[in-house]
Amino acid sequence: MVDEDGDGVRLVEVGGEFAQRLAHQAGLQVDVVLGTHNVHRAAQLIEEARSSGPITEILDEAVVDDYALFPSALPVKRETTYRSWVTIQIGCDNTCAYCIVPAVRGKEISRPFDQIVDEVRSLAATGVSEIFLLGQNVNSYGRDLSLASRRAGDADVRVAPQFAALLRAVGEVPGVRRVRYMSPHPKDMREDTLLAMAETAAVCEHLHYPLQSGSDSVLAAMHRGYTAQRYLERLAQARATI
Repeated sequence: MVDEDGDGVRLVEVGGEFAQRLAHQAGLQVDVVLGTHNVHRAAQLIEEARSSGPITEILDEAVVDDYALFPSALPVKRETTYRSWVTIQIGCDNTCAYCIVPAVRGKEISRPFDQIVDEVRSLAATGVSEIFLLGQNVNSYGRDLSLASRRAGDADVRVAPQFAALLRAVGEVPGVRRVRYMSPHPKDMREDTLLAMAETAAVCEHLHYPLQSGSDSVLAAMHRGYTAQRYLERLAQARATI
């Protein structure tokens, strides 16, 4: 991001996983470095850098639960009037050998269920008809919310993902005609999600389903948590169900 003030002075701001990983490396020729959990402060940090000089601000995992704002909650300029991306989850609990996301984004944090549905209702009221649900591993959406409820003393709470229920709820919002999602993880794909796709008219018959490799030894080295055979079996189930 490059911001230019009235005097023609350019300020350069970088953010994201790579920026967070190298945030404290000497010699970065930028004015602002921000991490993956404080995107909501991008404009404010530019203003602060303009008056006080270069700034590096990374929110560590200890404060994420209190201060992280999901991207969907921020003001946006949409490229289309009919489609919107809605973030349902940030972070990832998996440990794929090639992926930097868990190291910089931290553990999975699910956005509250009702908050997501309320946003979709608001979007539909403005004419948005296609919703794209986003998360690092949407299949495990809500598992952390269930854990939090159990720790609070609710013995009836089952520690299970809530993604299938979310798909149904979003698909039933008046005005929503198409629902898609990414990214699922093959090891966590559940039958209830496939049933929700089959039984909810608005959910598209479209499955982004990453294989990564057809070799079991490579999959094991990548720490993917499934075999090629398991992948093919779940894919066959998806075809039969949807």
